[in-house]
Amino acid sequence: LKELDNGLLKIAFESDSLIRTCGYDATGLYPENRSVTSIEEKDIPEGFTANGEWMFDGEKIVPRIIPHEESVAKASERKAYYITVATNAINPLQDAVDLGDATDEEKRQLLLWKRHRVEVNRIDVTKAPDIEWPEQPV
Repeated sequence: LKELDNGLLKIAFESDSLIRTCGYDATGLYPENRSVTSIEEKDIPEGFTANGEWMFDGEKIVPRIIPHEESVAKASERKAYYITVATNAINPLQDAVDLGDATDEEKRQLLLWKRHRVEVNRIDVTKAPDIEWPEQPV
């Protein structure tokens, strides 16, 4: 690792070329069962992070092509999460309405969150990754 102490970004990648970690200090990479190489600053793609979406092709960092099934699975998780967030916002607002104790603002928020939850529920996750997710109410 000493020869990698050159001020350049170091990447550690798996045998399938998937970049798992990166940093300027090679000693912090924990490269067990991984290959490590240095990358010049000019060759680091914009938006690069070691988040499982980048690969090393032997010469440079390239975006990973994510299989459709994986995109659908991620979209399904995101959809379920957004529905849970909406439901958690709706429940106390609905309680206030049911008890006849809701303010005008609570009624407005309830309607916005219910609309949002319906919009999220209608999302077809098989269209991933080309999904336009609705904005959450504020």
